[in-house]
Amino acid sequence: DPISNQTFLGIAGGLRSDGIHSAQDPHILAFNHSTRTWIPPVKVAQTEPLGATGDDHNYPQIALDPQGKIHLFHTYHNTWINILHATSNSPRNIGTSPSDWQVSAIPNTCHNSYGAAFTDNQGELYMFFRSSENNNDSQFYEPHAYVKSIDSGQTWTDRVLAIDPG
Repeated sequence: DPISNQTFLGIAGGLRSDGIHSAQDPHILAFNHSTRTWIPPVKVAQTEPLGATGDDHNYPQIALDPQGKIHLFHTYHNTWINILHATSNSPRNIGTSPSDWQVSAIPNTCHNSYGAAFTDNQGELYMFFRSSENNNDSQFYEPHAYVKSIDSGQTWTDRVLAIDPG
């Protein structure tokens, strides 16, 4: 972010309540380029109560909206859990605890994997993801879809099929 001179990074990990490593809990950290220091990671949400598993290839995606709010998105590798969407309470600030974030789920986005989030030139948020919604038995049928928000993540479109491999 050129305004705050920080780079924001989403990572996943942590310990479940039973002490076992979980790759699910989304965290965010930041690098301050002015001071050349890392701002420590903040756990944005606890995903274990949602039924998330320890699938080690999910990773949070980050986008900034025009007001500088940080949006973190987390997918769940083809589960019945909708995409997690978290918004920072303060612009360009990762905070210090989960209470510094507003967390919700994007409706109708279950069976998601491999998210890619961005903000376009009009300030609209997009979240692209692999969508295995058709429960096709073929492991090679992997359509890609997206959802879009024109109000900084307050509401989302229905999923739109972007790539249908047939």
